[in-house]
Amino acid sequence: MLAWAPYGAYWRNVRKICVVELLSSKRIQSFQPKRTRLIAKAISSLFEQGLLHHKIINMNEFFFRLSFDLLMGMIIGDKYFTEKSVVSYDEVKHAMEESVVLHGAISIGDYIPWLKPFDLQGYEKAMKKVQRKLDSYLQRIVEKHRENESNKEEDEIDFIDVLISQEKNEAICDKDAFVKATAMQMIVAGVETSVVALEWALSLLLCYPRTLKKAHEELDSKVGRNRLVLESDIEHLKYLQAIVKETLRLYPPAPLLQPHQSIEACTVGSFQIPAGTTLMINAWAIQRDEKVWKNPLEFIPERFLDEGGEREIDNIYNKENDFGMVLFGAGRRGCPGSSLAMSTLNITLSKLLQGFEFFIPNGQVIDMSEGIGVTMPRVVPLQVVIQPRLPQSLY
Repeated sequence: MLAWAPYGAYWRNVRKICVVELLSSKRIQSFQPKRTRLIAKAISSLFEQGLLHHKIINMNEFFFRLSFDLLMGMIIGDKYFTEKSVVSYDEVKHAMEESVVLHGAISIGDYIPWLKPFDLQGYEKAMKKVQRKLDSYLQRIVEKHRENESNKEEDEIDFIDVLISQEKNEAICDKDAFVKATAMQMIVAGVETSVVALEWALSLLLCYPRTLKKAHEELDSKVGRNRLVLESDIEHLKYLQAIVKETLRLYPPAPLLQPHQSIEACTVGSFQIPAGTTLMINAWAIQRDEKVWKNPLEFIPERFLDEGGEREIDNIYNKENDFGMVLFGAGRRGCPGSSLAMSTLNITLSKLLQGFEFFIPNGQVIDMSEGIGVTMPRVVPLQVVIQPRLPQSLY
């Protein structure tokens, strides 16, 4: 996988392919119709549930299904999960869930090295088992893609098709491993992080009714209620973008970034850092640092607006030497998928807010207690009752 590969020729080649061929603005734009279709399908199902008065909806489950369908549709292609397909949707989903849980497991052997060979908790055995499953599923899907490669229309192309088209790259010796690992990286990196971000965003808006009202007013004034919001509208929805960024600042989906390692010895401040030192970056602490942010524990989307804000909304991730927000890392190891992640979060949240009023079930209070990492970011999943804001004919 790209995130775990050491810096070198393979890493440079795969990252270049991901940036240029998978995650460029042009490529992200080409997948827009597929994203729009999948999000519309999910919103439509939520609309039908909203017609059932006082039906309580678990938003964690909804966000997981939406994010999983969205990523799988873009990366693998939704037609590969039909009744006649070689792999069932539930098989891949279950294996993915297992993989994410094991990603966040705390292994005794990592802290007491001499216990590692004994695998006392059975995590290593479980990891190998689930990875064999995922490898088998992806191998069958890749083979099916190769069989159908010449019969595809342009709008049917997915990420795996693009990866297969790059196999001619001489620096990549194991073609299958490259395709499977890169596809899996995109799925692992995208599903859980999107679920976490969307659930926190909606939870915060319900805790701050004034902010939710301003978001609705912006959508009504910029888009209206006679049509559905489009991705082309997002650039005009500055307040909604600020809500997403403030959510990610307060509750980063990955509180600790991927571990880094010093390539050579260096001096940081007055500290001598040997080559090979592992560096853990605490994004959660940096983004709540009172030396960097005013009132860091408060939810204030206005801090990201152009006029009078602490950060310019369009430049927050691009300012040189501005590391107040490190959600996607920085430098050569920074996440290449940040543009796709932000565009997906913005359009999903905007469609939800345009389409529905959200209410907390009677007698309940939103529990904003944080959990322990990606596998349980919130102690209590968000449950809501919804009411449509738009006519059913639009769906």
